[in-house]
Amino acid sequence: MTMLFSRRLIVVLAGMCIAFSPHTGCEPIDDIDYPTEETPRFWPMFPKPTHIYETSAPRSANPDVKVMEQTLSGLIAYQSRKADEGVYFKIEDGHEAAQMSYQSVLDKYDPAIETIDGDAWALLDLMAQAGRVQGYVLYRRDDTPLGEPLQDTSLNIAVSLCAPLQAVAIEEHLQNTAEELGLALLEDVRDKDHDWLFDQYGDSLSRDLVGLADPRRDHHMRDLTVAVGASLVSTGPGGGYTRALDHAKVGGAVFGWDTFEEIAFVIRASEHGLTLVPADWLLNLPLYMAGQSGLDYPFPERPAADPAVLNDELDDDGAHYVAFVLSDGDNLCWTTGSLATESHVWGSSRRGELPFGWGAAIINAMQANPHIVDYLLGSATEADELLQYSTGYCYLDRFGKERGSEDALATLLQRCRPYLESLNAVTIQSFATEWNSEDAQTAYQVVARELPALKGLLVTQYHPYAAGRGAIEWFERPDNGDPLAVITPLIAMWEGPQDANYFATVEGTARAINDWAAAPVEKPEDRFTWVVIHAWSEFPDAGGARCYDAALACAEQLDEHVRVVTPTEMVRRLHQARASR
Repeated sequence: MTMLFSRRLIVVLAGMCIAFSPHTGCEPIDDIDYPTEETPRFWPMFPKPTHIYETSAPRSANPDVKVMEQTLSGLIAYQSRKADEGVYFKIEDGHEAAQMSYQSVLDKYDPAIETIDGDAWALLDLMAQAGRVQGYVLYRRDDTPLGEPLQDTSLNIAVSLCAPLQAVAIEEHLQNTAEELGLALLEDVRDKDHDWLFDQYGDSLSRDLVGLADPRRDHHMRDLTVAVGASLVSTGPGGGYTRALDHAKVGGAVFGWDTFEEIAFVIRASEHGLTLVPADWLLNLPLYMAGQSGLDYPFPERPAADPAVLNDELDDDGAHYVAFVLSDGDNLCWTTGSLATESHVWGSSRRGELPFGWGAAIINAMQANPHIVDYLLGSATEADELLQYSTGYCYLDRFGKERGSEDALATLLQRCRPYLESLNAVTIQSFATEWNSEDAQTAYQVVARELPALKGLLVTQYHPYAAGRGAIEWFERPDNGDPLAVITPLIAMWEGPQDANYFATVEGTARAINDWAAAPVEKPEDRFTWVVIHAWSEFPDAGGARCYDAALACAEQLDEHVRVVTPTEMVRRLHQARASR
């Protein structure tokens, strides 16, 4: 896919607006209305863009003006989806990956661009005059420092009501500005809680998707929350998280992030049968997922196996095979943002020199921003493997414990399966809280049953990632097909923790691999392993290298009989060795 940045179609319609039908009353939500067995999706479809609003003035730095701006953008996209209109408001976003995505939208759909003279308030005035915005929901900003308990969650409640009430969210200090535009106060939620929200408006809130945000942070994903008609909650006290999980359907998704304890809120989502998608810094996602997306998008085929092993068709029983895998592939922000552009990851000038597993949220990105997936697949070398986190962020051993049990995990995997098959993916990565527990063993059996083409499941434990120290277990299939290999990482390349049994620097990782490769081989599995590289670590012993650069530095220190391969090549050779024993 060619990315061009010079072409812009600007259509300035002074004082004019395309015609809209007024939306009145409380809107009943329509869940993701596609039969799961025909078109499994986690995200709604939006009509292809035909008309995009921009504003001429720079974005305000005021976080509450940003909330208004995002809820306005989300409302326009929500109405566009309901009425099949193709109209969107694109919020200014200077991130390189965002510019790539937007340019791809322009190139693919050639929409009209209408630039409003002014900022988001000017566009709000225009939308109100057109009957697009019925009024506003009033909230109060919580200025409690992060790390302390929440005092006011009304911002999240206000955002949750924007789609049902056809409104924007307004902070109390901006109320006069909203009144000057003639907007009506539709709800004052400053003294309301999430129980009130679900009791009064639960039927108007999505049961497929739940937004997650600490109301004190300057998040970017509130436009998406409104566009998909989701509730917005927090995992803090009084934040409404458990009520939202109870409201949601098994197999759905929580998107966003929070400032409270990570493992706790991911476990709670997992136990309720939902997967979590880190998406707190995403902006304009409804526009990027508009038009063709998911299984309907014409993605390029993924490249073949890495060139390092193409001339070695048969297993070399004197070699040891290791794969490097980048962590945090569950993160949709990372996959569609910095991963695609920064020089220590996909943007590396040396990418392609070393077989590498790029952990990525491919299934979600195929639906939510197919333009970045198109770019990644189209620019991949034979040494690059985009490795899907099969389910987003969830713990397989805890999934469905509160609702649905094994059936909940089966539902999730069934929704993922067509995407994995479309990518010819035979290796994926996922999480567990205790990788070798009885619950984990049961979950692996469900994975083996529901994903019959899967050959390798790379499992990291929440802490430590490398709890299994390279252990490999096999799970037979009901039809006696090739078994599923569940493979734990040998070591985590992670700067900071001092436990050398599980964490290592670049040099320490190379030493751990070489020691493993020098040990006696007692069974075929002993010659195959993988290493997880922490996406956020910098390694002083390699000059501050990160991610792909850290893998390059490590590979240079490996013994001659250690071969670096992609994760799928490692898994295929593992199966080959097991079959020939």
